[in-house]
Amino acid sequence: MSSIQAAVTPIIATVTPDGLKEVLVRSFEYASPTLAKIEDTFNAFSSRRPSVEAACGFIKSWHSTHLKMLPIYGLSCRLQQLAMAEASPKRDLYFVAAALNAETSYEDLSVGTPHLRTHAQLFDDLAEAICGNDAWRLDSHCIPEAAEFKSWIYHNMVHAPIETGLLTNMFSEIYNHGEYSFAMLPFETLLRRIEYDDREVKRLSVYIRCHVDSSVEEAHFNCVLNALNTYNRATGSSIDLCNAESLFTEYLERSGAIMEALRHRIDALQ
Repeated sequence: MSSIQAAVTPIIATVTPDGLKEVLVRSFEYASPTLAKIEDTFNAFSSRRPSVEAACGFIKSWHSTHLKMLPIYGLSCRLQQLAMAEASPKRDLYFVAAALNAETSYEDLSVGTPHLRTHAQLFDDLAEAICGNDAWRLDSHCIPEAAEFKSWIYHNMVHAPIETGLLTNMFSEIYNHGEYSFAMLPFETLLRRIEYDDREVKRLSVYIRCHVDSSVEEAHFNCVLNALNTYNRATGSSIDLCNAESLFTEYLERSGAIMEALRHRIDALQ
């Protein structure tokens, strides 16, 4: 995909209500310079074979911005707690919202498809192919901006108001779709620079490709949007669009700061 924004635009076009669609459009348009920096970092990372330290730093930090099953589970637990404290029909709506939110982890965990590797295992395959071993797992390789982002996501989904948690999970899915769509080519290019043949490149890049080719993140985005709408039916509320726009903007700014810091680190360690 030519850009992150090009990848998310068709998904945004399908969003209802219109107010949320407009907020998503504005958030990505406002962040255009930030998105360009993110794309530039992926291209820089793949432009030559990185040193082991640069590779471990990039992979560990990027990992910290993805694979968020723990906070997803925490958010579904919170919705279940609300359900257990209510009578029908609110009880039913909260349970449905919890189930829809949890559905975003089905593919990650290979639920119902035990013959497939989990997304965590697929990421490990990719990471170890690039870094040479599993040393990337060390927390010392994670830049502060990425560690803070991971804590921020956890706080939003497990401790902040539930609407904030659902908006965070929802936005992460559409952003991840855009990022994976763009990053697929740079990662495949990098694997070839490390001298993997085409067959191995295809195998090792499955972690990224499976999110793009099967529209996994797009489906997850719609799952969480349905969870949010169901939650709002239970509470009799509507989406706080001002809160949503502020959150989406902060998400993109934080993502940009991570990638900008990684770009400086890559340049310093090459």
